Amino acid sequence: MSANQPNDSGSMIELPTLPIYPKDGKIPQVLKDRFVFLTEKDGIGAIATLPSDDPNTPRQIAERITLKIGACPSLTVGVTKIDGTFNYEYRLSNLKGAKQTLGTWVQPLPFKVPVEVVAAPGGWRGSEVDPDESILTRNLSYLVGITGLVDKDRARLIQNHMIKRKIDWFSLDEPQVLHPGATLGSYKLRTKALPGIVLTYFKGDSLIGGDSTWPGDVLDQVLALNWTENDSVSLLTIGPKFDPGVSRTTIKKDYFSIIDGAIKQKRLQPSPFLVEAMSRLMALSDAGNAVPWAAKPATPLEKQIFAAMELSLN
Repeated sequence: MSANQPNDSGSMIELPTLPIYPKDGKIPQVLKDRFVFLTEKDGIGAIATLPSDDPNTPRQIAERITLKIGACPSLTVGVTKIDGTFNYEYRLSNLKGAKQTLGTWVQPLPFKVPVEVVAAPGGWRGSEVDPDESILTRNLSYLVGITGLVDKDRARLIQNHMIKRKIDWFSLDEPQVLHPGATLGSYKLRTKALPGIVLTYFKGDSLIGGDSTWPGDVLDQVLALNWTENDSVSLLTIGPKFDPGVSRTTIKKDYFSIIDGAIKQKRLQPSPFLVEAMSRLMALSDAGNAVPWAAKPATPLEKQIFAAMELSLN
Protein backbone atom coordinates (compact mmCIF):
# COMPACT_ATOMS: atom_id res chain seq x y z
CA MET A 1 0.00 0.00 0.00
CA SER A 2 1.62 3.23 -1.05
CA ALA A 3 -1.18 5.74 -1.53
CA ASN A 4 -0.67 9.44 -1.11
CA GLN A 5 -3.89 11.05 0.08
CA PRO A 6 -4.12 14.85 -0.25
CA ASN A 7 -5.01 17.02 2.72
CA ASP A 8 -5.55 20.76 3.07
CA SER A 9 -2.08 21.71 4.35
CA GLY A 10 -0.03 21.09 1.21
CA SER A 11 1.39 17.78 2.45
CA MET A 12 0.24 14.32 1.40
CA ILE A 13 -1.11 11.75 3.85
CA GLU A 14 1.05 8.65 3.51
CA LEU A 15 -0.27 5.17 4.23
CA PRO A 16 1.92 2.31 5.49
CA THR A 17 3.47 0.08 2.86
CA LEU A 18 1.70 -3.26 2.76
CA PRO A 19 1.10 -5.43 -0.33
CA ILE A 20 -2.40 -6.12 -1.66
CA TYR A 21 -3.64 -9.70 -1.32
CA PRO A 22 -4.12 -11.19 -4.81
CA LYS A 23 -7.74 -11.89 -5.72
CA ASP A 24 -6.91 -15.50 -6.59
CA GLY A 25 -5.00 -16.00 -3.35
CA LYS A 26 -1.84 -17.03 -5.20
CA ILE A 27 1.20 -15.22 -3.87
CA PRO A 28 3.83 -14.17 -6.45
CA GLN A 29 7.40 -15.27 -5.88
CA VAL A 30 8.53 -11.74 -5.00
CA LEU A 31 6.13 -11.79 -2.01
CA LYS A 32 6.79 -15.34 -0.87
CA ASP A 33 8.12 -14.14 2.50
CA ARG A 34 5.19 -11.78 3.15
CA PHE A 35 2.30 -13.07 5.27
CA VAL A 36 0.31 -9.93 6.07
CA PHE A 37 -1.62 -8.20 3.28
CA LEU A 38 -4.20 -5.50 2.74
CA THR A 39 -7.49 -6.81 1.43
CA GLU A 40 -7.97 -3.89 -0.98
CA LYS A 41 -6.19 -0.77 -2.20
CA ASP A 42 -6.56 2.16 0.20
CA GLY A 43 -8.61 -0.03 2.54
CA ILE A 44 -8.37 -0.51 6.30
CA GLY A 45 -8.72 -4.29 6.33
CA ALA A 46 -5.78 -6.70 6.43
CA ILE A 47 -5.31 -10.44 6.64
CA ALA A 48 -2.64 -12.73 8.06
CA THR A 49 -1.93 -15.79 5.94
CA LEU A 50 -0.15 -19.05 6.65
CA PRO A 51 2.69 -20.24 4.41
CA SER A 52 2.04 -22.80 1.70
CA ASP A 53 4.47 -25.19 0.02
CA ASP A 54 2.64 -24.81 -3.28
CA PRO A 55 2.76 -21.26 -4.73
CA ASN A 56 -0.20 -22.12 -6.99
CA THR A 57 -2.44 -22.96 -4.05
CA PRO A 58 -4.23 -20.10 -2.26
CA ARG A 59 -2.90 -19.57 1.24
CA GLN A 60 -5.02 -20.22 4.28
CA ILE A 61 -6.24 -17.03 5.96
CA ALA A 62 -5.35 -17.22 9.66
CA GLU A 63 -6.77 -13.89 10.85
CA ARG A 64 -8.70 -10.84 9.61
CA ILE A 65 -7.51 -7.51 11.04
CA THR A 66 -8.85 -3.95 10.99
CA LEU A 67 -6.04 -1.42 10.82
CA LYS A 68 -6.27 2.09 12.25
CA ILE A 69 -5.30 3.88 9.06
CA GLY A 70 -8.66 5.41 8.16
CA ALA A 71 -8.02 8.85 9.66
CA CYS A 72 -7.50 11.84 7.37
CA PRO A 73 -5.41 14.27 9.46
CA SER A 74 -4.36 17.84 8.97
CA LEU A 75 -1.97 19.44 11.46
CA THR A 76 -1.01 23.11 11.66
CA VAL A 77 1.69 24.53 13.93
CA GLY A 78 2.83 27.90 15.15
CA VAL A 79 6.37 28.27 16.57
CA THR A 80 7.65 31.14 18.68
CA LYS A 81 11.04 31.65 20.32
CA ILE A 82 11.51 33.33 23.71
CA ASP A 83 14.94 33.51 25.37
CA GLY A 84 16.27 30.44 23.55
CA THR A 85 13.17 28.32 24.19
CA PHE A 86 10.85 27.30 21.37
CA ASN A 87 7.10 27.11 21.94
CA TYR A 88 5.16 24.81 19.60
CA GLU A 89 1.37 25.06 19.35
CA TYR A 90 -0.66 22.65 17.19
CA ARG A 91 -4.22 22.36 15.91
CA LEU A 92 -5.39 18.95 14.67
CA SER A 93 -8.20 18.16 12.23
CA ASN A 94 -9.68 14.89 11.02
CA LEU A 95 -10.92 15.86 7.58
CA LYS A 96 -14.35 14.99 6.21
CA GLY A 97 -12.96 12.23 3.99
CA ALA A 98 -11.85 10.15 6.99
CA LYS A 99 -13.11 6.58 7.38
CA GLN A 100 -12.32 6.39 11.11
CA THR A 101 -12.14 8.59 14.16
CA LEU A 102 -8.74 9.91 15.25
CA GLY A 103 -7.76 9.21 18.85
CA THR A 104 -3.95 9.24 18.90
CA TRP A 105 -1.09 11.04 17.25
CA VAL A 106 2.59 10.36 17.77
CA GLN A 107 5.35 12.96 17.63
CA PRO A 108 8.90 11.53 17.38
CA LEU A 109 11.56 13.44 19.34
CA PRO A 110 14.88 12.98 17.48
CA PHE A 111 16.93 15.12 19.90
CA LYS A 112 18.35 14.95 23.43
CA VAL A 113 17.33 18.14 25.27
CA PRO A 114 14.27 18.03 27.55
CA VAL A 115 10.77 18.71 26.28
CA GLU A 116 7.76 19.79 28.32
CA VAL A 117 4.13 19.15 27.44
CA VAL A 118 2.40 22.44 28.34
CA ALA A 119 -1.23 21.89 27.36
CA ALA A 120 -3.65 19.55 25.60
CA PRO A 121 -7.32 19.95 24.67
CA GLY A 122 -9.94 18.84 27.16
CA GLY A 123 -10.12 15.06 27.32
CA TRP A 124 -6.65 14.64 25.78
CA ARG A 125 -3.23 14.09 27.27
CA GLY A 126 0.32 14.41 25.98
CA SER A 127 2.92 12.08 27.45
CA GLU A 128 6.61 11.71 26.67
CA VAL A 129 7.53 8.08 26.14
CA ASP A 130 11.03 6.63 26.27
CA PRO A 131 11.85 3.10 25.05
CA ASP A 132 11.83 1.51 28.50
CA GLU A 133 8.48 3.16 29.30
CA SER A 134 6.61 2.30 26.12
CA ILE A 135 3.37 0.36 26.10
CA LEU A 136 4.73 -1.85 23.35
CA THR A 137 7.76 -2.82 25.43
CA ARG A 138 5.56 -3.78 28.37
CA ASN A 139 3.33 -5.71 26.02
CA LEU A 140 6.34 -7.55 24.61
CA SER A 141 7.49 -8.42 28.13
CA TYR A 142 4.05 -9.90 28.77
CA LEU A 143 4.15 -11.86 25.50
CA VAL A 144 7.63 -13.20 26.31
CA GLY A 145 7.31 -13.90 30.02
CA ILE A 146 3.67 -14.82 30.49
CA THR A 147 2.16 -16.12 27.27
CA GLY A 148 5.32 -17.39 25.55
CA LEU A 149 4.00 -16.07 22.22
CA VAL A 150 7.30 -14.34 21.43
CA ASP A 151 10.82 -15.52 22.21
CA LYS A 152 13.45 -13.15 23.61
CA ASP A 153 15.47 -12.81 20.40
CA ARG A 154 12.38 -11.90 18.39
CA ALA A 155 11.34 -9.40 21.06
CA ARG A 156 14.72 -7.67 20.80
CA LEU A 157 14.34 -7.47 17.02
CA ILE A 158 10.91 -5.84 17.35
CA GLN A 159 12.19 -3.35 19.94
CA ASN A 160 15.14 -2.34 17.75
CA HIS A 161 12.72 -1.18 15.03
CA MET A 162 10.51 0.92 17.30
CA ILE A 163 10.40 4.71 17.34
CA LYS A 164 12.44 5.59 20.39
CA ARG A 165 11.75 8.86 22.18
CA LYS A 166 8.38 10.43 21.35
CA ILE A 167 5.28 12.19 22.64
CA ASP A 168 2.02 10.27 22.52
CA TRP A 169 -0.98 12.59 22.29
CA PHE A 170 -4.12 10.57 23.02
CA SER A 171 -7.77 10.99 23.92
CA LEU A 172 -8.73 9.74 27.37
CA ASP A 173 -12.24 8.65 26.43
CA GLU A 174 -14.39 7.96 23.37
CA PRO A 175 -16.29 11.30 23.41
CA GLN A 176 -13.03 13.22 22.93
CA VAL A 177 -11.84 11.49 19.74
CA LEU A 178 -11.91 13.51 16.52
CA HIS A 179 -14.75 12.42 14.28
CA PRO A 180 -14.56 13.15 10.54
CA GLY A 181 -14.81 16.89 10.00
CA ALA A 182 -13.74 17.84 13.55
CA THR A 183 -10.88 20.15 14.63
CA LEU A 184 -9.24 20.39 18.04
CA GLY A 185 -6.54 22.48 19.70
CA SER A 186 -4.37 23.54 21.25
CA TYR A 187 -1.63 20.96 21.79
CA LYS A 188 1.36 22.83 23.26
CA LEU A 189 4.93 21.93 24.15
CA ARG A 190 8.15 23.79 24.83
CA THR A 191 11.78 22.83 24.40
CA LYS A 192 15.15 24.27 23.39
CA ALA A 193 15.16 21.97 20.34
CA LEU A 194 15.12 23.94 17.06
CA PRO A 195 12.32 23.33 14.53
CA GLY A 196 12.68 21.08 11.50
CA ILE A 197 10.58 18.95 9.16
CA VAL A 198 9.48 15.75 10.92
CA LEU A 199 7.26 12.78 10.15
CA THR A 200 4.27 12.63 12.48
CA TYR A 201 1.88 9.67 12.84
CA PHE A 202 -1.90 9.58 13.38
CA LYS A 203 -4.13 6.65 14.30
CA GLY A 204 -6.99 5.28 16.32
CA ASP A 205 -6.34 3.09 19.36
CA SER A 206 -5.63 -0.56 18.67
CA LEU A 207 -3.79 -3.59 19.95
CA ILE A 208 -3.26 -6.45 17.51
CA GLY A 209 -2.47 -9.87 18.96
CA GLY A 210 -1.36 -13.20 17.56
CA ASP A 211 -1.65 -16.95 17.93
CA SER A 212 1.14 -19.04 19.43
CA THR A 213 0.47 -21.81 16.88
CA TRP A 214 1.42 -19.61 13.94
CA PRO A 215 4.90 -19.91 12.41
CA GLY A 216 7.38 -17.41 13.81
CA ASP A 217 7.61 -15.33 10.62
CA VAL A 218 3.84 -14.92 10.47
CA LEU A 219 3.65 -13.95 14.14
CA ASP A 220 6.47 -11.41 13.68
CA GLN A 221 4.68 -9.65 10.84
CA VAL A 222 1.34 -9.58 12.66
CA LEU A 223 2.84 -8.18 15.88
CA ALA A 224 4.77 -5.62 13.83
CA LEU A 225 1.39 -4.09 12.95
CA ASN A 226 1.45 -2.66 16.49
CA TRP A 227 4.41 -0.47 15.56
CA THR A 228 3.33 3.12 15.09
CA GLU A 229 4.80 3.17 11.57
CA ASN A 230 2.66 0.22 10.45
CA ASP A 231 -0.72 1.07 11.96
CA SER A 232 -0.88 4.82 11.28
CA VAL A 233 -1.05 7.35 8.51
CA SER A 234 1.73 9.93 8.46
CA LEU A 235 2.28 13.55 7.53
CA LEU A 236 5.30 15.77 7.10
CA THR A 237 4.93 18.53 9.69
CA ILE A 238 7.05 21.04 11.57
CA GLY A 239 8.24 20.04 15.02
CA PRO A 240 11.22 20.13 17.38
CA LYS A 241 14.15 18.33 15.77
CA PHE A 242 17.65 19.75 16.39
CA ASP A 243 19.58 20.07 19.63
CA PRO A 244 20.90 23.61 20.23
CA GLY A 245 24.49 22.52 19.54
CA VAL A 246 23.79 21.04 16.11
CA SER A 247 25.76 22.85 13.39
CA ARG A 248 24.08 25.14 10.92
CA THR A 249 25.48 23.03 8.09
CA THR A 250 23.79 19.90 9.46
CA ILE A 251 20.46 21.72 9.76
CA LYS A 252 20.71 23.02 6.18
CA LYS A 253 21.47 19.54 4.84
CA ASP A 254 18.55 18.05 6.75
CA TYR A 255 16.03 20.59 5.42
CA PHE A 256 17.34 20.06 1.89
CA SER A 257 17.28 16.26 2.02
CA ILE A 258 13.77 16.13 3.52
CA ILE A 259 12.30 18.54 0.94
CA ASP A 260 14.12 16.87 -1.95
CA GLY A 261 13.09 13.37 -0.84
CA ALA A 262 9.48 14.41 -0.21
CA ILE A 263 9.16 15.87 -3.71
CA LYS A 264 10.63 12.72 -5.28
CA GLN A 265 8.27 10.55 -3.21
CA LYS A 266 5.32 12.82 -4.12
CA ARG A 267 4.73 13.72 -0.49
CA LEU A 268 5.17 17.37 -1.46
CA GLN A 269 4.14 18.97 -4.73
CA PRO A 270 6.92 20.93 -6.49
CA SER A 271 6.40 24.67 -6.27
CA PRO A 272 8.39 27.85 -6.93
CA PHE A 273 8.83 28.32 -3.17
CA LEU A 274 10.21 24.81 -2.58
CA VAL A 275 12.55 25.10 -5.59
CA GLU A 276 13.90 28.39 -4.25
CA ALA A 277 14.15 26.98 -0.72
CA MET A 278 16.31 24.10 -1.96
CA SER A 279 18.50 26.48 -3.98
CA ARG A 280 19.01 28.71 -0.96
CA LEU A 281 19.81 25.75 1.30
CA MET A 282 22.50 24.59 -1.13
CA ALA A 283 24.04 28.06 -1.43
CA LEU A 284 23.49 29.33 2.10
CA SER A 285 26.72 30.32 3.82
CA ASP A 286 27.28 30.40 7.54
CA ALA A 287 26.84 34.16 7.30
CA GLY A 288 23.26 33.70 6.14
CA ASN A 289 21.46 35.00 3.07
CA ALA A 290 20.14 38.54 3.11
CA VAL A 291 18.73 38.41 -0.44
CA PRO A 292 14.92 38.77 -0.38
CA TRP A 293 12.87 35.74 -1.39
CA ALA A 294 11.47 35.83 -4.93
CA ALA A 295 8.84 33.12 -4.35
CA LYS A 296 6.31 33.27 -1.56
CA PRO A 297 5.10 30.20 0.35
CA ALA A 298 1.59 29.31 -0.80
CA THR A 299 0.28 26.35 1.19
CA PRO A 300 -0.04 26.21 5.01
CA LEU A 301 2.85 23.74 5.20
CA GLU A 302 5.08 25.91 2.98
CA LYS A 303 4.40 28.87 5.26
CA GLN A 304 5.31 26.72 8.27
CA ILE A 305 8.50 25.48 6.56
CA PHE A 306 9.48 29.09 5.78
CA ALA A 307 8.95 30.18 9.40
CA ALA A 308 10.83 27.14 10.74
CA MET A 309 13.81 27.75 8.45
CA GLU A 310 13.96 31.39 9.57
CA LEU A 311 14.03 30.31 13.22
CA SER A 312 16.52 27.44 12.76
CA LEU A 313 18.99 29.11 10.41
CA ASN A 314 19.02 32.77 11.48
